[in-house]
Amino acid sequence: MSGILSFDLFLMRKKLSLYVCLLLPSAFIFLYAMFAGTSSCTLPELFSISSIPILLCNSVFYAMFSGNDLKKGAIKNVAGSLPNRISYVLSKAAAMILYTMLSLGITILTALILSRGKMNEVFYSVYDDMPGLVSKIDAGEFIRYAAIHLLLLIAFMFTVLFICVLTGSLSGTFTFSILYCSGMAAAVFYSLLELIMMKLDIECDFTKISLSMQYHDLSLPLTPEMFRNALIVGAAYILIFGVLSCVVFRRKDIA
Repeated sequence: MSGILSFDLFLMRKKLSLYVCLLLPSAFIFLYAMFAGTSSCTLPELFSISSIPILLCNSVFYAMFSGNDLKKGAIKNVAGSLPNRISYVLSKAAAMILYTMLSLGITILTALILSRGKMNEVFYSVYDDMPGLVSKIDAGEFIRYAAIHLLLLIAFMFTVLFICVLTGSLSGTFTFSILYCSGMAAAVFYSLLELIMMKLDIECDFTKISLSMQYHDLSLPLTPEMFRNALIVGAAYILIFGVLSCVVFRRKDIA
């Protein structure tokens, strides 16, 4: 597997989309800090507002990288040369996990520099007719907040990878990735499920198992229930879609 992983990392470094997707979230919070004033910005605040740009950029990169071999038709040659097809899926996943860690690391470092490490007070401006919320955040809580973001992003990556393996379509994977990260796909899917359950007189809240909704609902201060729910959902998605990706690709006819 080390050979194909090295090859995937080499291909990743050659892609312009890698550097664009890595730097866009940092550019976003830099512009935000310039307009808001760096003296008033804190580390948790800057990282919180970068969560959506990170998800959007990562969704684009996940789709492009996982479907890169599909677009070029190289997947037949690559898969045919491997003694075990599962190593192909694991290599793609490992490369994208490294990308995700690097993406979060660069964004946090940018926020740390711009905020000069301030993190005692965080101001959340909500609606004009409602007061803002001021909370005191310690380093431990921020680390948990960043770690759960990392977990959910990796879970999202495995979901995109599964769609890529299942459909074999770059355009389909890219469309799903964008719709899912926006929450539109999840909202429609779980709304349909809830309608079906209502017809069957079964009460069930599917929002609790929605990966995109768990990600979008993350906020500071991070409550134990919020952390626990996100941890369970993220771990479940990684396990389920990781296994399904390996199983489907192993049996898939790509000849």
